[in-house]
Amino acid sequence: AQIGDNLLSAPVMTAMGLVQGIVTMSSKDFMDFLLSYIVGFGFLILERMYIGPLQSNAFNWLHRAVVKAIERLKEVLGRADKTRSSDGDGNQISGEEATETLEPLIGSFASYSCDTL
Repeated sequence: AQIGDNLLSAPVMTAMGLVQGIVTMSSKDFMDFLLSYIVGFGFLILERMYIGPLQSNAFNWLHRAVVKAIERLKEVLGRADKTRSSDGDGNQISGEEATETLEPLIGSFASYSCDTL
């Protein structure tokens, strides 16, 4: 599912890159061009080095925090789910294991290839 999402977002990323290029090229003078190019390049570096790699971790943490807050709210209101599956030691069984896949590489490749246009 993730690979399909990356493939579907590639045309949008390409269009956004073209619009950014047009805006950069339509500057009034050379100083405006340099300023817009440097600012765009700075955002590109920030996105590739910090935002992109940490984005999935931040969303996973936020999802866990919201689920935990909803469970706590249900417990406070007296509607706790009594049918949780556990492995006997009280540890909850997760249906999905974390595995390394190719999605981060495909996302990086899509980003780099769309920027070369």
